[in-house]
Amino acid sequence: MSDTTMTAEQLAEELLTTRRRLSAPEDGARLLAELQRNATRPVLEIVSAWCVESNDIGGIDAGDLAWRLEQAGYPLPGRAPAPVVHDITPDTPEN
Repeated sequence: MSDTTMTAEQLAEELLTTRRRLSAPEDGARLLAELQRNATRPVLEIVSAWCVESNDIGGIDAGDLAWRLEQAGYPLPGRAPAPVVHDITPDTPEN
């Protein structure tokens, strides 16, 4: 994914703004369809990468996919947010 990927909330806001702004129904429908395709692209990229890794490497399951989607701003409906994990490893070298 690129650094310009929008979050789900940003995409939803863009869709609403575009809907309000457009006056010609055929132009609006075409633009909304394009926005919706663009909105699904980041999710499909995550799912595609997960499928390849799952098949080629193994050791990952559906929970890993849900976590990746959540980290990208696309949590599954009804899923509790993942806990924040803090690294408590001391910064000093071991002797």
